Amino acid sequence: MLRAASAVLFVFALMAGCVAMPDPPPRPEDLSALAAQYDRPSATLPVDLVQRLIDEGRRRSELGDLLNRLRFVRTAISDTSIGLHQNGNADDFLLQGVINARVPCPGDGPEPTTDGEVNGLLRLQLGVEDSRLRRGFSGSAERCRLLAVSPSAPDQRVLVSATMVGDLGADLGIGNTMPGDILLKLTDVTGSLTGETGTIDLSEHAYHFRLVRGDALEVLFDPASLGLPDLGTVVFALRADGSYVLRESRGEWVCGGGGEACVLR
Repeated sequence: MLRAASAVLFVFALMAGCVAMPDPPPRPEDLSALAAQYDRPSATLPVDLVQRLIDEGRRRSELGDLLNRLRFVRTAISDTSIGLHQNGNADDFLLQGVINARVPCPGDGPEPTTDGEVNGLLRLQLGVEDSRLRRGFSGSAERCRLLAVSPSAPDQRVLVSATMVGDLGADLGIGNTMPGDILLKLTDVTGSLTGETGTIDLSEHAYHFRLVRGDALEVLFDPASLGLPDLGTVVFALRADGSYVLRESRGEWVCGGGGEACVLR
């Protein structure tokens, strides 16, 4: 039984060589090159631009931090992998085909619920080849309701819809849990954020971010998009405790409070 997702399994389980294998679904957009940019940002930054870029990174991470509540994608994929192994005897059979999983969004009330009709759904389509989940997957968020909780601000209610493609970093063997990082690219994002000060439109044409170990969040951007010289790419990393760094080709810039200078480590 899958704990986090109800899944419709169109997966052929068979003894190798008995019959022709069914085709897995078409591959979604390949995000491996984008993932490599997150791993290896190319910029070499002068110190006088670091604080400005950190401020821009904080601004760009706001939507991603809210959508970080989609981290239950990680749990859904992990549970699907484990469920296939437990229920399909993957050690004895070769699995190939497609998994269509539906995950109820947790809702924007004080306690998570599993009412997909009220809270909306996250839909995932995962390809299975040779008893491995492919690294690339697709899906959508359909009027997904989430509660954005911050220790330093009042709770905020999020409503979001989007088309999604994702990257696990590597194919995942059936029965294995999720890798540490998951890259998500959302397109045609619509929705709203409602808090004490009113409602904010979350609409974006396209947006990508990476969920990393420890519930941290990373956002990649190019300083040239701010009208600065073409310095290369940088990664703004927001950690679960609210701290942050700016990563470039030589390491990470850390800026202290109280007017302290930014330091490259």
